[in-house]
Amino acid sequence: MRYYFDTSALLKRYLDEPGRKIVLDLLESQAGLVIVSELILPELGSAFRRAANGKRLTMEKSRELFGRAREDLESLSVARLDSMVLTRAVHLVMNQDLRALDAIHLATALEMDCSHLVSSDHGLLAASKREGLKAIEV
Repeated sequence: MRYYFDTSALLKRYLDEPGRKIVLDLLESQAGLVIVSELILPELGSAFRRAANGKRLTMEKSRELFGRAREDLESLSVARLDSMVLTRAVHLVMNQDLRALDAIHLATALEMDCSHLVSSDHGLLAASKREGLKAIEV
């Protein structure tokens, strides 16, 4: 079994949000089997910055969490964006009601032969089920 985490899921590793316990448990119990896209770093950076702009975090805390996330990525399998992923993402956006980045996340999970997709995005979870993955909502 391989678990694909989108950004909404991995973000819960750093922020106290609903679903955090599930994320932490999966990251611990499935160590070595968690896959993320290289898209995750700019998306996490954006999420931390938005949290600081919205006063959920200080800018200092936002930068600290981003630094920690960069370090933590070394313990995860980071899938590269390649032509196979992008081609599959195009197919997904043409056949499912997905935003482009969600399609890239789903295409990455499929190309990496993941069995599960972990997310808090209902549209992405529904699409992952239609593609045969087990969806874990966090």
